[in-house]
This record gives sequence, C-alpha cells and structure tokens, in this order.
Amino acid sequence: MNLAVEWVDTVEGFAALADEWDAILPDDSRPFALHEWHMAWLEAFSGGREPAVCTARREDGALAGALPMLRAGHRFEAGNVHSCVFRPVAREPEAVDALTAVVLEGASTLTVNELVDGDPRAERLAGSIERAGMALLREPGTVSPIVDTRGELDAWVERANTSWIKRVRRYRRKTNKDHEAGFELFASPVGLESELDACFALEASGWKGRAGTAISSRPETDAFYRKVAAAFDARGELRINRIVLDGELAAFNICIEYGGKLYALKTAYNERFRKIAPGLVLQVSLVEACFERGLEAYEILGEETEWKRNLATSRRTNSTLRAYRRTPLGLARYAYRAALRPRLKRVRSRFGGSER
Repeated sequence: MNLAVEWVDTVEGFAALADEWDAILPDDSRPFALHEWHMAWLEAFSGGREPAVCTARREDGALAGALPMLRAGHRFEAGNVHSCVFRPVAREPEAVDALTAVVLEGASTLTVNELVDGDPRAERLAGSIERAGMALLREPGTVSPIVDTRGELDAWVERANTSWIKRVRRYRRKTNKDHEAGFELFASPVGLESELDACFALEASGWKGRAGTAISSRPETDAFYRKVAAAFDARGELRINRIVLDGELAAFNICIEYGGKLYALKTAYNERFRKIAPGLVLQVSLVEACFERGLEAYEILGEETEWKRNLATSRRTNSTLRAYRRTPLGLARYAYRAALRPRLKRVRSRFGGSER
C-alpha cells in the first residue's frame, strides 16, 4: 500500500477526523475505538502533554489508519488504565506497520496500554516495534471477565457459580420484601449531569473514595467520564442502571450498549446497605436483563475480582507494550521497568506498602 503518513497535533485537528474515523474501524471494534472515546481521552488526560495522532492516508486521500497518542517531548503514550481496550485503528495491517515506523522514528519511548493479548493488530504493532530494533517489554495489564449472554439464562447459571447466584437472588427477594425498592435497568439518562453527580458522589462515599480511586478523586478522571457519558448519551447508547431503596440510591452501574453487547464502565454501591449486597443484586439483574434483550455479552471490564469471576463465562487479558530506543538512557529505563521496578514492588508489598 502506498500510504502518506501525517501528524495531527491539536484537539481541533483530531475533531476534524470524526466523519471519516468510524469508516476505518474493523467490524469487531468496541466502543473504545470510536472517535468520541479517543476525543474524550485526548482532552482529559493531556496533563501538559500534546496530542500526537499519527494518521495514514491512501493515494486518494482516504484515511487508512490512525494511532492516537499523547506526547511529552520524544515520549509517546497511547491509552491508559481508563482505555479498557486499545488497538491501532486500521482495517489493513499494512497501515499499522506504516504508522508504527513513523512514530518510532522520533520516539525515545513508546507506551501502548491495554492491548488485547492475541489481537492481530496488537501483535502486528509488537512485531513492527521489534523489527525497528527497539527494546520491547510486555507487561501484564487488566484481566476483564465476560459473561456470554447468548442462549438460555438457566444454562448460564449452571456454567457460572450457581450457588453464589442463588444467594444473590435471595438478597434480591429480601430487598423487595424489606424496602421500597426501585430497579432501573437499561435506562437512558433524563438529566445526565445530575445523575452523574449522584453516581459519582455515591462512589466517592465508599471504599473507592477512601482509597483515592473514585472518579471524582482526580479532576482529569472526572472530566473524562463526563465527556464519555455525554458523547454516548448523544449517540443513544449510554445506560445508567440503578437500584433505589427507600428513596436513596443504593447501587449504580454506568454502561454503554454497543454492537449487541453491554460494557460496564463504572459501578458502586451504598455501603449503608452492605448486608443486602445491592451492588451484586444489580449485577445479577443486569445479566438477566441482557439475556432478555438478546444481547451477545456483558463485558464487566476493569480488574478481575471474585464477584466478577462468579458471573463470568470467559475472560480477556490485556498487556502494556513499552518500547525503548537502544541508547544508554533508553536501556536504563528498560532495565528499571524490566528488573528493578518489579523487585521494588515486591519489597513494598512485603512491608505493607504500595506503589501508585
């Protein structure tokens, strides 16, 4: 393929790609590949860095591929922990090669977060980095459980943790018996900002707030999820699922319904109702609703936890790629990430510390 590679280095320039962006997405793309998602990411997480979107165009001027990143000097980063899934945007693998080659010409380091293990475009990217002679490190990323919601509901209960699901259903019956309970599933927001305010406040009131990992704990994270919510609300794909007990928000789950699947972005519960587990009740109720609606899957996203494993029928593993130019500084950074940093983390863990 004869491709002309160009850089887009402003948010306004990236916004101008909106009309042609989705046309180059592979058929199996997730909502995290859409232009709206990347726009929110570039705007929210710049943190003094500059947009660096590498684009490839065919001879007729049509967009063939893109690699949306942020840059600080010669250090480039694509995606972060909030990206859920990242991969180069291109239908043809040759476009991935062209994009990677140009990026690495000027990069001292390149970090690509949340690449799906085994994804053809992710592996193509890794291969292009190795062929360029960079020192490449692959680190484990998130492990996200998935619930296959095709077929019969009873068959899922048998495949998943049956006794755990039955226990959660008992909590649901108790909830309906002892409280004035309202379940809102697959609801489109009526007043988006006020609904987000209520959800984010509930999340911050619990353990995530105490740990500093709630959405509202960091202004850039708050801005990102509000932009994402507004964008997918405008597309008619945002879903805010809730349980309200005695007039009080007891649990929520903010999701995107896209391409026949439901993707859970953020969830939290009111710890005052801990004994009846409203968060788990909401999750089981959502899975049941996915079966009723004929969806293909419910992707819970985020890190794997016990309650997610109890629901899941499969899992997706992600990795982070870190590429370093073979200079003294680049190789020192590679050695730190590959050898020294893991040892320091083990020492901190041994003595009860943590690394943010």
